Amino acid sequence: MNSNKTTSVHVTIDTRPIYITKDGSEIVELLHPDHDGPGAQSLAQARIPPGGRTFKHHHNLTEALYHFTSGKGIMELGGRRFPVATGETVRIPPGTPHCLENSSSKEHLTLLCCC
Repeated sequence: MNSNKTTSVHVTIDTRPIYITKDGSEIVELLHPDHDGPGAQSLAQARIPPGGRTFKHHHNLTEALYHFTSGKGIMELGGRRFPVATGETVRIPPGTPHCLENSSSKEHLTLLCCC
């Protein structure tokens, strides 16, 4: 018998709290092992306001996937800068410094973050 079984979880985004980060971004944790039972991944929606920028940071142990669902911006990843837009996905290796800048003055840059 597998002792690492996880349980199924079903959530709705509008039932989750919105956290405003120190850089002004909005984060909604859709699923997180600390709150939703054992699991190996977390999933969050992030929204960066027009003209906003996240603080440069890194995740020591986990890989992250960023999937952009609306807007466009500039990704800084390990010293490289490149444009990102709706429908694109970026893989961020563990330990790699990264940040995002919303290049629009009118709409949020919205993405799903999985790690």
